[in-house]
Amino acid sequence: MRQVLDTFRSMHKPIVHVIRLYNPDGSNVDLCRRRAVAELGKKLVIAGTKGAELVEELKPSSTSSKLNLVTELLLQGEPQQLTANEWIMYKPRWGAFYATPLENHLQKLDVNTVVICG
Repeated sequence: MRQVLDTFRSMHKPIVHVIRLYNPDGSNVDLCRRRAVAELGKKLVIAGTKGAELVEELKPSSTSSKLNLVTELLLQGEPQQLTANEWIMYKPRWGAFYATPLENHLQKLDVNTVVICG
């Protein structure tokens, strides 16, 4: 994943990190994980915690140490810009295009090819 990111960054191509964030009360957790979060107290990608942040190896080097997700913005469906060519978006379910601004965002950037890794 890091090699793909480094290549896209060196070519100044757009990068969109698509992530999951869960509310502490489990209200937006997938059904298959809802009991673990809401009833058993598992801390899976809880908004505002370290476990929900991008791992250091995937962060843009120019923002690495100071980058923190703005979870309120992301949970409202807004992309967070990390660098001139890099964003992060929240997805409410497993698909990156389901109920997200990703398609519109890519169209605005005139992107016609998508590379997915993860």
